[in-house]
Amino acid sequence: EARRDDLGYAVDGAVVKVDDMRQREELGSTARAPRWAIAYKFPGDVRETKLLRIEVGVGRTGRATPYAVLEPVEVDGVEITHATLHNEDDLARRNVRPGDTVRVHRAQSVIPEVIGPVLELRPKSARPWRFPKACPECGADFVFTAGEQHFFHDKNFKNEPKRCKNCKTKRQGSSASGFTKTETMTTCSQCGRETTVPFKPTQGR
Repeated sequence: EARRDDLGYAVDGAVVKVDDMRQREELGSTARAPRWAIAYKFPGDVRETKLLRIEVGVGRTGRATPYAVLEPVEVDGVEITHATLHNEDDLARRNVRPGDTVRVHRAQSVIPEVIGPVLELRPKSARPWRFPKACPECGADFVFTAGEQHFFHDKNFKNEPKRCKNCKTKRQGSSASGFTKTETMTTCSQCGRETTVPFKPTQGR
């Protein structure tokens, strides 16, 4: 694990095997795996980067989701520039603010996630982020949808999901898929449900 960054390629674990073939035969196997080998999973790669700003993406159903715009950082061999912040309460619990230096990893080695701030590096000018009252795409006021759960589940949530009725109507009637050029689908690392996240097109395509 100490040599992980020196390999020149991404690894998330190691397999330790018995070299001697005779000893392998003596050890044998179970119904699921050989007894002469064992796999170890490394802890997820955690990096620090700057949280440039927090923006809001509006999904195909009108749900408003805050996300972090990050200074590009490589995590597990992948460049990370955006990470979902799930909802207003999750953002408050993580206590991150625009301008913070934050710790980032890839949840389940896949989904970019902001773990939290490096408080000792927080600038004095950093202020708590407030959810906008109006939709950033059409300017209409956000509305609260009572009785609906967040993608990030917590019984202590007090803020209802914010939705934009205008964007919901406009997107559902705009195309067969209901998607725009600014969003793509992903699976929530916490509850397994599908949701939309900001999409950054690849340059040159």
